[in-house]
Amino acid sequence: MSETREMGMSKGNAKKRWMTGAALAVVALAGAALVARGRTAPRAEGAIGLPLPAGTPVVAAQWTRRAAYWRAPGEVRARQQAVVAARVSGYITAMRAHLGDRVRAGQVLAVLATPQAGQQVRAAAAAVAAAQAQRAAAERQLAAARAQAALAASTYRRYAQLRAEQAVSPYEMEQVATARQSRQALAAAARAQLQAAAAQLGRARAGLAQSEIAAGYGRVRAPFAGRITARPAAVGDLAMPGQPLYKVAGAVGSKLRVSVPDRELRWIHLGERVRVTGGGAGDGASAGRWATVRRMAPASDAATHMAVVELRLPAGGGWRPGAFATAAFPLAATRQLWLPSGAVLRAGGLSEVYVVNRQRRAELRWVRTGGEAGGQVEILAGLTGNETVVAAPRELAAGGAGEAALAAGGAAPEGANGHE
Repeated sequence: MSETREMGMSKGNAKKRWMTGAALAVVALAGAALVARGRTAPRAEGAIGLPLPAGTPVVAAQWTRRAAYWRAPGEVRARQQAVVAARVSGYITAMRAHLGDRVRAGQVLAVLATPQAGQQVRAAAAAVAAAQAQRAAAERQLAAARAQAALAASTYRRYAQLRAEQAVSPYEMEQVATARQSRQALAAAARAQLQAAAAQLGRARAGLAQSEIAAGYGRVRAPFAGRITARPAAVGDLAMPGQPLYKVAGAVGSKLRVSVPDRELRWIHLGERVRVTGGGAGDGASAGRWATVRRMAPASDAATHMAVVELRLPAGGGWRPGAFATAAFPLAATRQLWLPSGAVLRAGGLSEVYVVNRQRRAELRWVRTGGEAGGQVEILAGLTGNETVVAAPRELAAGGAGEAALAAGGAAPEGANGHE
């Protein structure tokens, strides 16, 4: 039993020694490969301080309060824009506006061949002419009926006077009264016929107006003054009702439409001025221009939890509808740690600085960086704010690369694996 146990232990120790040797061999091969390729292994933080030559520029890391901004990308849109579509079916015979053209309100943009609409107009015009003829005939008939009714009334009055003098018989008087009533009935019928003819003429005219409107849809017009931003149709295409022919952007100004998360809405207020960058081809597109918050959606999208905010962009500036721009909404001032950009080195996805210790040696320190502005970079982690940092560490790091390579295998602290 004891011999068997000793044999098992010896085999286990041999296996461990073999695995240790293999691991060392792998490390050695990796180091040799790095050296062969001219690369240096990651430097261990604070492992070896590099000598600091006299006159090396340094900078103190200090906390400062700076205004912070929340940036939201959005799309530039014309404040007045429309999709001009066909309202009747027909082949496109002319496209009178081109991409980028400036157009007037009511200007004809396209012409559609609508033969059926033309036939309807001609038929409606013929119906109007027939109704007018009927009305004219009814008017003549009414005039004749009125004249006969007036004559019958005059005859009745004369016979009534003669009857009072006993000059005519009752039978003759009754015949005159009957004739008067007949003429009055004919006049009333003529008036009714005239009214019917007038109503028919009104309907015919309404039908003509409707046909002319439908025929007018064959001439597509600009809804307002602006510029053509899209022309998806061409001459010869068969246009159907609702098919887009043009897109027009009005000349009354531009706006920026951004989507803002619910948690950031508290920083945004109607009427405040916001700096906007991008969104145009003007000289000030990159430098930024000021916009005004004009509208905020009263509710957020249930799926994305984002709310729409519209900003009125200043006139001019070459704003391009459809271009992307970024609005920087001001936040409350925060306590931030900033260093000159030249004091931060980036290697292998890591950001590092050299901190001067009490022995006047430069020690490596990994940091996590944030945004950059004005030649400075924000330090989010890795420094406390009381350090002195080498201002131009690139030459120092190159000179000490051989010494730092001895510290291979150091691990970066949590939160220092690249800039934000």
